[in-house]
Amino acid sequence: MEAGNFGTMVALDPPEVKAVPLESVIGNIKRVSIDSDSIQTAKDIGISFGD
Repeated sequence: MEAGNFGTMVALDPPEVKAVPLESVIGNIKRVSIDSDSIQTAKDIGISFGD
């Protein structure tokens, strides 16, 4: 909010972190592979996915 980006979400588009308008993402589902680094890192720090 400091930058005044209201109505946006933060998105990682390597190597950049971007503000994306919410209207452009509403209703879109992005799936993450269960064997991805992001999932493994989350599990390593104790986040449970019910498995």
